[in-house]
Amino acid sequence: MLRWLPATDILFGYSFLLTIIVCASLECADQGDLSSMTPELRTILLAKHNSLRSMLALGTAKVTSITELYSKQASEMPSLNYSCELEKSAYYRASQCANLMPSSLSGYEFTENMRKYFVPKTTLEKAAPGSVQLWWSEITKLEIPIDRFGNIYRTNLAIDSFAKIASDLTTAVGCSIVDCGDSEYNFVCHYNTTLKDGAKLYNIGTYCTGCKGGVKNCANALCI
Repeated sequence: MLRWLPATDILFGYSFLLTIIVCASLECADQGDLSSMTPELRTILLAKHNSLRSMLALGTAKVTSITELYSKQASEMPSLNYSCELEKSAYYRASQCANLMPSSLSGYEFTENMRKYFVPKTTLEKAAPGSVQLWWSEITKLEIPIDRFGNIYRTNLAIDSFAKIASDLTTAVGCSIVDCGDSEYNFVCHYNTTLKDGAKLYNIGTYCTGCKGGVKNCANALCI
């Protein structure tokens, strides 16, 4: 039987189901004086990433700008783990503040999402997931769903940020938010992924059926 966990108030009433986070607190060693990361922020950002992947795997993610077309189900979409090592590398990038160069010019084309000079209008706990949603929303600008092209990721589709979050080749995430002064922050997430141009974004099929150990190792349509 598939296991489900309803959304909780701390995760701002997401209208979809969230993956189980198998730890009470996501602690990482101090990553630097400029870091704004807390255990609560890590938990929130991990849950946001996994809830989006859950929607995709369930076949309920909108994937085009023209009609109400939704994603094909994913047969073996893994639940992401949180990585303190990835947070450390994300902090190195985010702490460059004004000198932060685009991912594509810095060797992070397939492993980084970033938002430079992010100015939150509310708390970071509420604002940061909105940036993740912004990265994800790239897919809704396509006129033709990606599954019509074999579900193959191409860099010329302008869905790079989405693809890093959505790929079943992505297994872990670590993020850093750095205060660069004047209420401006750099927000960077790094991903453990083998995603490349020309790779299949994810395997299409009934959700959970491709999980190692079968559907008993699945929660919210994500392999665990």
